[in-house]
Amino acid sequence: MKTPVYFLFGAGLLLGACQRHVEGDRMSLSAAHTRPAVEKAAVQPVASEPQVAAAVAAPKPELTADMREMLRTYDLSPLWQTDVENGGALNGFFGTDHYRIEVVLLSVEKDSLRPEVYSIKGKDRYKKRITPFEGTLTLHQIQDLPLTEEDVAAGEKAQAYTATGTFVLNETPGRRGAGAFTGTMAVDFLVNPAEFEGVHVWAGLGTENSPTQSSGFKFEGEWTDYQSGQRKPFVWAEQFLVIGSAVLKDFVVGERDININPRYAKLGWDQYWENEEWWAEGATAKL
Repeated sequence: MKTPVYFLFGAGLLLGACQRHVEGDRMSLSAAHTRPAVEKAAVQPVASEPQVAAAVAAPKPELTADMREMLRTYDLSPLWQTDVENGGALNGFFGTDHYRIEVVLLSVEKDSLRPEVYSIKGKDRYKKRITPFEGTLTLHQIQDLPLTEEDVAAGEKAQAYTATGTFVLNETPGRRGAGAFTGTMAVDFLVNPAEFEGVHVWAGLGTENSPTQSSGFKFEGEWTDYQSGQRKPFVWAEQFLVIGSAVLKDFVVGERDININPRYAKLGWDQYWENEEWWAEGATAKL
């Protein structure tokens, strides 16, 4: 079931106020946030479909020894795997008109030999067309995430990080309008062994100028059509309302009761309140 929009927005602000600071020794992983350079990377070859290429960020600089140790120690897959029982699908914007796209990451698995690589399987829905996809996400950087003076004063044993990387997600060949998503990913998360089990996405960390734009995690890049080679921009995020108004003017309206601007109903946002588990088996046939 989908969480109401006003709740998601409020939760993002509340989480930002609940950041924690490290007390004592901490692992310093990098100096400053930097975006990876961009180079060409081939999309997975597709049987009976023309191979396409899309711009994907390259790992510069490479993972340090401390970063690799952290990746061996922690399994970050829960950061991205969609909680379909409680949270529903991720939301975002697709194409130059920024039409609504929904995404679920149903399976995220850490590679046993390369801890910076995660295998992903999921589905997306665009204009009621549901398409499975699979691919990989590769982490290239993990950096300490600066916290505020208020977080320092809190004095609890937690450390915030930002991880950045690249991904390639190939939709199932042969489906109408199928293609490949390629681009960059960023996620803010906390590690607090004293209070939590494992790691946790923490929306509200960072700023609008940081890689996540304080949205928890964000995927962005280009989708390339297998048949025509046509490319379209996309972006989706855990807290999509945080990035919404940077994509569409006045996307969020209201002060006490936060809502999506009715002017964007024609772009698919009038159906946001429908509690439909479209990713479940058999959903394609129903639609």
